[in-house]
Amino acid sequence: VKNYFIRCVNTQRVPHALLITGPRGSGKLPLAIAFSTFLQCRDRQKDDACGHCPACRKSLQYIHPDIHYAFPVIKFDDKLKRDETFSQHFMAPWRTYLKDSPFRGYDRWLHTINAQDKPANINVKECNEIIRHLGLKTYEGQYKIQIIWKSELIGKESNRLLKLIEEPAPETVIILIADQQDQILNTIQSRCQIIAVPPFTDDDLHNFLDKTFPHHRNMADEIVHLADGNIENIYSYVEGGEEGYSEKILDWLRLAYGMQPEKLDAWVRATSAWGKHDVKMFFSYALHFCKEYLQSLHRQTTDGVKLTLKEKDTVLRLQDLLDAQQAEEITALAQHVISMIDRNLNMKVLLMSTSLRVGALLRQRHKVLS
Repeated sequence: VKNYFIRCVNTQRVPHALLITGPRGSGKLPLAIAFSTFLQCRDRQKDDACGHCPACRKSLQYIHPDIHYAFPVIKFDDKLKRDETFSQHFMAPWRTYLKDSPFRGYDRWLHTINAQDKPANINVKECNEIIRHLGLKTYEGQYKIQIIWKSELIGKESNRLLKLIEEPAPETVIILIADQQDQILNTIQSRCQIIAVPPFTDDDLHNFLDKTFPHHRNMADEIVHLADGNIENIYSYVEGGEEGYSEKILDWLRLAYGMQPEKLDAWVRATSAWGKHDVKMFFSYALHFCKEYLQSLHRQTTDGVKLTLKEKDTVLRLQDLLDAQQAEEITALAQHVISMIDRNLNMKVLLMSTSLRVGALLRQRHKVLS
């Protein structure tokens, strides 16, 4: 992918509109930033920006006047209505987020702006601002560049950008970044050069872990195995984002199986208090766990599954209780919970109904989870 971008610049055939897609945690945003920096560099090297010219320094501090960013935001403060808020109001936390690491992903961005329990999106005001500033002349760079991160969250409002994408001003480059390409309007996709970014290889993640978290070298194989090509998972695991989830899953299954109303109600109240983001993380982990659990059943061994030693022990403890069909049904329920959280369904009702359905599934085999 990088070589393709380099050829585009060297042959002066830079697409005016790009849609960079790929799975979560594949480094699409850092790639777009690196490409933008390369485009604006005044002393391009053979295969990278120089990193030292004034344009590079500004690009790498995220203050280049001709590189614009749009990203999902929430209401800024009490002085502005939501439909008056756009990315420019969040540039200070955005630069802090990128300087910390642009590999951390969308969930980390929501934490940065305290939006774990609020729907973030890219609104009409944002689209109008994109049209406005891309209609202006460049300040000092060769190109005017617009990066739109999580562009699937524009929705139907992206129709406003159709003409701009189809007939941009000269030396304009629009880069849309999306985890879920199918949520981008076909009319937008058809006007873009689509770049599919693959997941990271295990070697990539080993190198990243060695440079970024050298004190975790003794656990490198286990962490990389668990990350499964997703660099965001490296951060989640190293910083304890998934610590204890396997035990929490087991506790939940015990409670669901037991069908004791008071205990189940206490779990629902405690879990709903985590906040929407953390509940989504819990059920996202449940999806990962069920996937690897099914692999272990199919192989009849835990060797090769992407779980920690503690989680593999949990797998062995579950096998008398949970067969493949039940694990698949729990996977479907976890996916349903995640989609319903995004639709702002009542959290307590959602957790209780899901727990009751899981309990009914588990009791079909009349085994006790101990």
